[in-house]
Amino acid sequence: MRKQRLGQNTEISGAVKAIRNTVWNEKFIMRKLFLVTFLVLFLGVSNCVFAQEQTETVLWDGMETEDYWSIATWGDRGELSLSAEQKTEGQNSLKVTFGPEGKQTPSKGIVLEKEQTAVDIDSTEKVILDIYNDGLPFDLALVLYTDEFCESSPKRIEIGLNKDVVFDLSAADFKSPTSNWEYNYTLRPGTVAWRVMFIIYPDEGVSGSVYFDNIRVEKLPRIKSPQNVIPVEDYTPPEITSIRPEKEIVEQYEKFELIVDFEGTYQYPYDPRDIDLTAVFISPANKEFRVPGFLYSGIVDGVNIKDAVWKIRFTPHVAGVWVYYVTVENPKGIDESQFFSFESLPVAKKGFVRVSKENPIYFEFDNGEFYYPLGQNVAWASSLEAYDHYFSKMRENKYNWSRVWMSGWQCAIEWLDVGYFHGLNNYNLENAKLLDDIFALAQEYDIYLQLVLNTHGQLSTKEDPEWLNNPYNAVNGGPCEEPNEFFTNEEAKELFKYRMRYIVARWGYLTNLMGWELWNEVTLTDNYNSEADIAWHEEMARYTKELDPYQHLITTSYFGNFSGGIWELPEIDYSQIHMYTPEIVTTLDGLHQIMEEYHKPYLVGEFGASNLSGVDREDPNATAQHAGIWAQYMTMSAGNAMAWEWDNYIEAYDLYYHWLSLAKFNEGEDRRNVNYNYSRATIEIDENTTLMTQGILNDRRALLWIYDLSHTKYGQGDLNPLSVENANISLMGMVDGEYRIEFWDTYTGEISQVLEISCQDSELKIPLIHITTDVACKALLQKAKTERSRKVNRGPQSSPYIASNYLSKDTSLLPRELWESFEISNDWHTTEWGDEASVSLTRRKATEGRKSLQITFNKQGRRMDGKGIAVQRQNISLDLSKAEKMVFDVYLDAPNSIEVSVVLNSLGFCESVRKLIVPGWNINVTFDLTAKTFKKASTNWMHKAEIDRDV
Repeated sequence: MRKQRLGQNTEISGAVKAIRNTVWNEKFIMRKLFLVTFLVLFLGVSNCVFAQEQTETVLWDGMETEDYWSIATWGDRGELSLSAEQKTEGQNSLKVTFGPEGKQTPSKGIVLEKEQTAVDIDSTEKVILDIYNDGLPFDLALVLYTDEFCESSPKRIEIGLNKDVVFDLSAADFKSPTSNWEYNYTLRPGTVAWRVMFIIYPDEGVSGSVYFDNIRVEKLPRIKSPQNVIPVEDYTPPEITSIRPEKEIVEQYEKFELIVDFEGTYQYPYDPRDIDLTAVFISPANKEFRVPGFLYSGIVDGVNIKDAVWKIRFTPHVAGVWVYYVTVENPKGIDESQFFSFESLPVAKKGFVRVSKENPIYFEFDNGEFYYPLGQNVAWASSLEAYDHYFSKMRENKYNWSRVWMSGWQCAIEWLDVGYFHGLNNYNLENAKLLDDIFALAQEYDIYLQLVLNTHGQLSTKEDPEWLNNPYNAVNGGPCEEPNEFFTNEEAKELFKYRMRYIVARWGYLTNLMGWELWNEVTLTDNYNSEADIAWHEEMARYTKELDPYQHLITTSYFGNFSGGIWELPEIDYSQIHMYTPEIVTTLDGLHQIMEEYHKPYLVGEFGASNLSGVDREDPNATAQHAGIWAQYMTMSAGNAMAWEWDNYIEAYDLYYHWLSLAKFNEGEDRRNVNYNYSRATIEIDENTTLMTQGILNDRRALLWIYDLSHTKYGQGDLNPLSVENANISLMGMVDGEYRIEFWDTYTGEISQVLEISCQDSELKIPLIHITTDVACKALLQKAKTERSRKVNRGPQSSPYIASNYLSKDTSLLPRELWESFEISNDWHTTEWGDEASVSLTRRKATEGRKSLQITFNKQGRRMDGKGIAVQRQNISLDLSKAEKMVFDVYLDAPNSIEVSVVLNSLGFCESVRKLIVPGWNINVTFDLTAKTFKKASTNWMHKAEIDRDV
């Protein structure tokens, strides 16, 4: 039986289910009374009164089950098990076993973690637990994750039973990023710990077992306010008493704000059926815009509301005199104000972000200026000051785009009733004010924010799970028995619409709100169903567009694969994918091929070498990030790929310069009316060096990136230093004439060399400078030859393209012991988890025997998780103790190169580094089975392992 969490009462939860079928007013009244009644008893709401002196100690976890506890993978290795030994409460304890073999370098300690919890920092004074230590003494720290990791000063755990180990949550002896990891930090009021961890720090070389039990919290009990529910028939009708504009005159695209005072009964300020404040603004051209009002501040304690401040925010997009009036409605009637007016002064501002009218795969502003988003995520930060730091650094380095999450640990307004949260349809106004301030900071630094409204963990019990804390969960009084019901349950959808209405009312006026992102990585939610997903997005995007007078752009995001139907919805303005792979360059190339079919802007909202914590940080030079932003720029995407680890990686290693370099290269570029074509080519320099060139070009200009593919990946083993001289790239289908060739240093954003060359017979042959890393290039037509003398020689393609160049191949075979000649059918087949492809035997291109294995694929079968086409043979016998190399021949019938790796299941999957396969014959492709460049789970899928050869 699943252990009941703190704050959950299954009997009352069952009562809520019975109540749900009553009329709407009773349903919402009873639900909110339930939330006030039982959540106040356990977790409380911020507006309840604390008992001033007397505390109580309650059991938080008796360790009777392993549910929600785990050994964190980012720490040292340990084993977790339930034990009947050394218990001090109940029937069991939780046992953690560890040894020196699981220790990392440097050691991070063994981390016992509980997710999906909620500890109210305001009401909780102490955490107390019993520990039995059957080994040598060690240090133990408590870690609470609020919106940052807060680690206590360590306690020394002696041999044997350590009864009542106390961590004082009010002490100024925590460390966090805010304190620069110094032990002088005090936990912030109003925060909630959503994850609780205990870190064991053993001495060097020590093994042992530790038994955890009887975890208690000492807390201040809540005093519940009396709830006097007023029946609807006793409501009094609304009456507007004052309307106060912040300013009478504002600039065009500046906020015009009203404070509206009114009388009349209401008890649920976020339910428009109970109270609805709306303003109607009439433009100088006599066009009407309806704008919902919102509760800006006040104390909402169940149905008790006081000190309420109601506001209306509006942005005039045209200059002139605007007329407006205000209405307030409740179930007893409606009151309408007289007409008022304000003036909007003409000012040259960019306005809102739109899909380009000139070229709908790009963005532009209302004033027609081109917008190319370039930035990084700042999904959350430890404080407003931290946001200020990030945004100022981003501005210094010419960023103009970021993503901010409305997450349960920061900026969400609707979540489990704890701390400043109040459960369903009762919003966190402290977080709302924080989001106001975040947008104001972003506006100060000219950064446009993509606001993420929901995150995958909120509907997940597996991937970053938060479902246990979700107020939509039936055990918390919500309407959904299972996470995926959120997309189909009518009550859940109605509640989300109320939240969306508040969000549009409060933040819709913002010009630096780039777009509403309805979901982050929705494919990671439990029991994901694409049909339900698409239907939900269609309904909610349509509702939002009906509600939003400014018609902000709408998007959503997916991790890996997605249903193409989502991007076909006209209500979804631009597409977005997240991808984590060391093969980022190749994967971005495949993404472009797929996304161009939807004829709308697309972005990569997150990327990295891996989605596993800490993998990117192993590469201090940001190899994958550098490659990712340049590879994405050199496609016809609407904006740049957005890196994820902004805090522990980009900030920690001061990697902002990568984006600054790209921003400098991008200055003055406008992609809308230049008819660019995407092209990618392979240039073989010699047997050991192959360059890739990709870019966007028309017949008069080209933007190019030239690189060695193997040097775009971190952890590929020892690579020969890149040193390329006396090489050329050819652009075909160009206008004859004189060109300026600019070579750009991709690490400094400066022009390193300029050439003046001529294009003849439509071929622009560019001699490359000495290349040691990678280089960007601009080819710009300065003076065209007369049309009469121009010769068009576009080659096999109708648009300008980058020509590949391949060396002639030695087709002689190496002496080798034959392992597979592909003579028997049905031995080889594709996997379900890879890209779609067909496998068959053919008599074509055989270098041994009579047949070869033919693999046929196209871009329609490509997945977005970078797994590639996996062709496997099972039930084989290969003696790895004797095999040193695997050698085979490949003939590639394709216009451009591909990559191939070998995967062996030797006590787990081991994958080699990839080999580049060029069009035509590739004889004696060799994989060294003794190399320390395989990747597997134990190395976080980085290429620094050996295969297990004794199998």
